[in-house]
Amino acid sequence: VDWSGKTLSFNPNRLPISGGQWVASPRIEFSPEGRTLVFDGGPVFENVQFTKEMSDTWLKYLSPILGQATSIEGQFSLSAAPTRVGLQAPWPGELTGDIDILGASVSSGPMTKQILESVAAIQTMVGRKPVGADELLQVEPQRVPFRFAEGRVSHKGLYVSMGDLMVNSEGSVGLDQTLDLQFSIPIPDKWTQGKLLLAGLKGEVVPFPMGGTLDQPVLNHQALGEFGKRIGFKSAGGLIEQLIQRRLEKKANVTKSLGWLFLMLSMAEEMPILQVQAWASWVL
Repeated sequence: VDWSGKTLSFNPNRLPISGGQWVASPRIEFSPEGRTLVFDGGPVFENVQFTKEMSDTWLKYLSPILGQATSIEGQFSLSAAPTRVGLQAPWPGELTGDIDILGASVSSGPMTKQILESVAAIQTMVGRKPVGADELLQVEPQRVPFRFAEGRVSHKGLYVSMGDLMVNSEGSVGLDQTLDLQFSIPIPDKWTQGKLLLAGLKGEVVPFPMGGTLDQPVLNHQALGEFGKRIGFKSAGGLIEQLIQRRLEKKANVTKSLGWLFLMLSMAEEMPILQVQAWASWVL
């Protein structure tokens, strides 16, 4: 560390940290207007091991779905663009960069437990075995861009596996710990292949906004209820098309079968998905 009277410089020269290295040389400039963080750009961390302490401190701002985990294992590197950022409100300037996650396994924290509950609900709706509350989150190697500006840290395009579902995370966390996050869960194509009732759900994405704070995250479950309704309605087109085709091939009574099908679809919201599938197979 060097002090020149107005500038505090950090020159670690590859300081070992958590199995990797800190390689950045930032500086803090002092002036009557306040303190300013200055960085010339480039790598900051290289091949560093995630730790629970990181998850409980800065990582929950940068990648909140990985924050406050009971345990976390894996590696990452981090780089940033050249920047000048004020170190006091209103935090003038911005800091942008990328965190390169080299792979990670994460146990659930307060935020991810709510997401796991929603994942389990989706799986139950379509007749699949739900994930458990203690399911480990798997993070494949990926690069996630981040940005700090106006007192908020935002990220985009962080993908985490929960069971056989992939969850996409984006949004921002304020230095005041307020959340403005959006999680989305694409329905896997393998769920819909060969399934009469679920064919209309191919390409479906279920969004989950989250607000609240880091200590008290609040997941909006409205989309989950709407998804349950769409299981019946979005499947109607595919079912009717298959019904007509099959009945024409068998030279059967299409009108009578359509009546049964529309009755089934009108009851779909109140029926378990496996029972609806059984009805569909009988009608077809």
